[in-house]
Amino acid sequence: DMDFNTVQARVQALDVGVFNRMAAGNGSLQVFDAVGDEIGRILLDVGPGEIQTLSLRDQKYFHQARLILGDACFLGLSLTPPGETRDLVDEVQARPITENLQSDAVVNVLQSAATRSSENGNFQAPFVGANSSIGTITIDGDPDDWDALAENSLGWTTFSAITYDEGCATRFPNAGSLTDLSARMQLAFNEEFLYVAFITNDDGLVTYSGSDDRLFLGDSPQLLLDLDLNSDFDDAKLSADDVQIDFLPDTTAPRAAFWQLSSLTSRPFVNASVAVTLTDTGYFLEAALPWQGMGFTPRQGDRIGIVVSVSDNDTPGSNAQQCIVSTSPARDWQNPGTWGTALLMPIR
Repeated sequence: DMDFNTVQARVQALDVGVFNRMAAGNGSLQVFDAVGDEIGRILLDVGPGEIQTLSLRDQKYFHQARLILGDACFLGLSLTPPGETRDLVDEVQARPITENLQSDAVVNVLQSAATRSSENGNFQAPFVGANSSIGTITIDGDPDDWDALAENSLGWTTFSAITYDEGCATRFPNAGSLTDLSARMQLAFNEEFLYVAFITNDDGLVTYSGSDDRLFLGDSPQLLLDLDLNSDFDDAKLSADDVQIDFLPDTTAPRAAFWQLSSLTSRPFVNASVAVTLTDTGYFLEAALPWQGMGFTPRQGDRIGIVVSVSDNDTPGSNAQQCIVSTSPARDWQNPGTWGTALLMPIR
């Protein structure tokens, strides 16, 4: 974080130089006014080994700024006068970051660098908990924690791309003017849990009525996760680390189901905490998923493959998957190459 309140001159322009390492851009620069309201934001979007000057200009005065970086280096900043642009890094010569590194260090760098196509979605999961300045997440069905998180991260991601259509045109009886299906999501994590939240617009709630794990045969948020992205990055086939997690958005008995996709075996996701609250336009669902239950040990800076989706059923009395919207327009549950990437952000 940068505090400009002690700067004698008023700040209305900021340039920050950033060098990307082995991965495509993951990060952002934000500026804030005197009361902490955001004035502007720019995302880091250059490719591996490239340099970008993040520049923000506004008529309002900048009192604070926040730079969030994943696999990238901060090169410097300039409080450039309004109307001018300064290239901070035109004299910097990029060179391979593996130069003069021992082989084991090179392997570690590469393991943290895998990123799939940005078209499939690139996301950030901030570190939350007692040691984080961002705070904690409590699974209680109240979105306030997530709204606070959104102010210190890239915020909610909206998605509505249809990736499965066996009745998307079907509307819930007496739906009126409500949106049929769209959603917003956020991610977070710490050493124990992967946290996820969904704000879903749905014209009518029809959840799965069975007692088994096929929660997707009804209204159901869903995660597809590739938990070992580096070992099979170029493999379009499913492997043992590719899993699916479905949620039952039932206010009285919410639950989660865990699927190992390559074997199509399932089980209840034991010790997962799920909370659901109905809204005027659909429902809010949040969950804490223990990493131990996924057989994964997270590290700050790791990347995992991911697609976030919501299934829809608008026919009461049935168990059916009529429609899916996803963060990856190319979503194919059998091909991890169509999935996006989530960065487990370093602690702040």
